[in-house]
Amino acid sequence: MANPETKIIIAAEDRASAAFSALGEEAKSASAQLNDLAEEAGQLAAEGGRAAPAFTALAEEMRSIGSRRDLVEQFAALKRETANLDQSLSAAASGVDRLASEMDGARTATASAAAAQSAASANLTQAKSRYEALRNEVKEAAESLKQLRAEAKASGAPTQEYADKIAAADQRLSSLRQEAKGAAASVTALRQQYSESARATGEAEQAERAITNEYKRTVSEAGKLSVALGEKNRALNATRSSLDAAGVNTANLATEQKRLDFATRDVANRFDTLRGSVRSGAGAIDQAGDYAADAAQKMGLLDRAGAALNTQMGKVAAAVAGAFAVDRLIGFAAGLAYLSGNPRSSAGARIDGSLWLLE
Repeated sequence: MANPETKIIIAAEDRASAAFSALGEEAKSASAQLNDLAEEAGQLAAEGGRAAPAFTALAEEMRSIGSRRDLVEQFAALKRETANLDQSLSAAASGVDRLASEMDGARTATASAAAAQSAASANLTQAKSRYEALRNEVKEAAESLKQLRAEAKASGAPTQEYADKIAAADQRLSSLRQEAKGAAASVTALRQQYSESARATGEAEQAERAITNEYKRTVSEAGKLSVALGEKNRALNATRSSLDAAGVNTANLATEQKRLDFATRDVANRFDTLRGSVRSGAGAIDQAGDYAADAAQKMGLLDRAGAALNTQMGKVAAAVAGAFAVDRLIGFAAGLAYLSGNPRSSAGARIDGSLWLLE
């Protein structure tokens, strides 16, 4: 049986998403090859003969290794999903911070534009009042000049005094008219300035609304991502705890992949050897038959020991069903059933030296 302190490594390091993807593709390919070999071994076993038990044991071992490869990829996939969510949340959080800063700037711009518009409005109002006052003065001056001329004419003999008054009134009227003309031009310019400031205020307000809406959407997205990440982390931690409780070290996927690669090559080589032994004669078949009996006994131990872990993983699946499909965690349980045996001797934990490589 294996040393109780021995642990099987099946999980990836936290920041190895790229490696996860590469290993996942390799694991799928190797699992497919193992399934093909297991199918062939099962067909050979079905043909009967002294080697049939050995082929049956090899087929079961191939399926077990393939299942373990699937577990490695499934757990790595959970890690990738969590890591991707974490990255998305980080990006969303950065977006929230950026938009909050932009929103403050947009508010400042809107306030500044509004202040400029208010000042332009005040200046325009003042200019209009001045222009209206000048227009009234022009009317009064014109009326005064008209009255002086009428008086001078009515006197029958206009004097120098009338002439001087008329000249002064005429000069004042010309001055007022010139000043009113300038006031009118000022009103026109200030009216244009006010229109521009009002347009700038509207644009600033529109930009502020757009940034505010984007900020709200990003905050909402970040909130949803945060909830999803929390659920993923809880599911991942629950799965990791169950794996650790089963004696599985969730620390180094690369090492486990190497061990699985070795186990895959080893079982494939032994399958080739067994096929060759069938062609070599009865002596080799007898040896294969002895091997098969021992292998079948050890596989039986592993299968019986898997029931307890299967129940445990079922409970975990129900607990984290909100984050991951129950079927996925039940799949973990089915695969981990192969690992849950706790034999007492190193020889008993192996089938011809490489079933799970637990030594």
